[in-house]
Amino acid sequence: MVSSVLGLASKFSKYVTRYEDAVKNTKNTKIKYDTTNGDKIDFITHTSGTTTGIGKPIPLTDHNRNSLVNEYKLAGFEYEPGMKMMHFIPYFAGYGTVNTAHLGLSNGVELQQIPLFSPTEFAEYVIKYKSNIVVATTPCWLSLVNNPKYQNTDLSFLTLAATGGSPTSIEDEIKINSFLVSHGAKCKLIVGYGMSEFGGCVITDNDRYNTYGKTGVPLPGVDVKIRNSDGMIYDYSVPNIEGEALIHSETMTKGMLDGKQIVPTIEIDGKKYISTHDIMKFDEYGQAQYLGRTDGMFQRYDGYNVYPLHIEEFFKCFDEIADCAVIWQKEEEKNGNIPKVVIQLKGSIDDKEYFIKNIIEKYFLTGNGNSKYVMTFRDMPHIWSFVEKIPKNTMEKTELYKLLSDDIEEESYKIVVEEDNSGIKNYEIQPVNQKVK
Repeated sequence: MVSSVLGLASKFSKYVTRYEDAVKNTKNTKIKYDTTNGDKIDFITHTSGTTTGIGKPIPLTDHNRNSLVNEYKLAGFEYEPGMKMMHFIPYFAGYGTVNTAHLGLSNGVELQQIPLFSPTEFAEYVIKYKSNIVVATTPCWLSLVNNPKYQNTDLSFLTLAATGGSPTSIEDEIKINSFLVSHGAKCKLIVGYGMSEFGGCVITDNDRYNTYGKTGVPLPGVDVKIRNSDGMIYDYSVPNIEGEALIHSETMTKGMLDGKQIVPTIEIDGKKYISTHDIMKFDEYGQAQYLGRTDGMFQRYDGYNVYPLHIEEFFKCFDEIADCAVIWQKEEEKNGNIPKVVIQLKGSIDDKEYFIKNIIEKYFLTGNGNSKYVMTFRDMPHIWSFVEKIPKNTMEKTELYKLLSDDIEEESYKIVVEEDNSGIKNYEIQPVNQKVK
């Protein structure tokens, strides 16, 4: 192994400069600028790999990243020279290298680089460096909101606060906004939607155009189509069409690497679009609502479409629940999939069977849900598992492949259900032996 590594180092040594040598010799370095027509691949980012565990390479060009800068300017985002922008999102992610570093530097913003980052230290960094622009994740913002140490802190220096990487519930968005406003921040939380294939954000809101539960509107120059379950394609301007979002933007990768098409596209009216595998719908004002993944959405054994995100946000409304994930599990007896919820508690619950029964009786059997999320009996998980920690990657996205691998320690309960097409006739909660692998 060592010899092979040394062999590679020798093979590529004439193309590679060691970072420490570059720093040491900076004062003697003469910069040679390359010319480019904008279509040359200039850098390669990677997807997060939460579905398969393996990140996919995403080649991008100068034209791609400069297009994102122009889209933000046209959208009216106020990035001004001299502002300070916190940067801790890894460079391998488009959200870090394009949507933060390149966007910031192109606007004359000072980047506050934090190469070794822990979400638990987020609040300390924000207060210490007094960053004007902070692009983070929702768990990071909640760590600031929930930290007693900073309940009287002054955030008047904060002019732009954004979150990305994973969906933000309505409750969390309200909670974060209330904290920002009451502590003097000059902004509310900006939410949005993006993909590594676009170098970051393509749909977003701002302080002047923000509706709870929505992810904003397409940035200028971004075009969105919706492909419904029948395969029909509609422009996003047609309201309330639910389906997979197909997106075109000048920021999108061409998807070619080493002569191979690694990101497939489809052509509509002469323009290429990327199939996002994300389910959305737009209202009459052009605001997007993110509903979940096509590969996250699954059908129950009876053909009912289960949307995990909707059910997860319902569960997160309970004070006892810190985090959760809804996945599918094969049920041989029913010849199909049943919903399973994996729950991370904030503390301990002595009687989990009572906890489960109370939620089933009060919400799933009545169809009432709560004030924001209406549940049906078909949304009810048939497996309830309690774990110490929901597995996350560095962007705080749930690692679906780990949950589906069933390779975690969990305390589980199975709901044996007797039902017909009108509702649940009877059910029984059965403890399942704890799994340790």
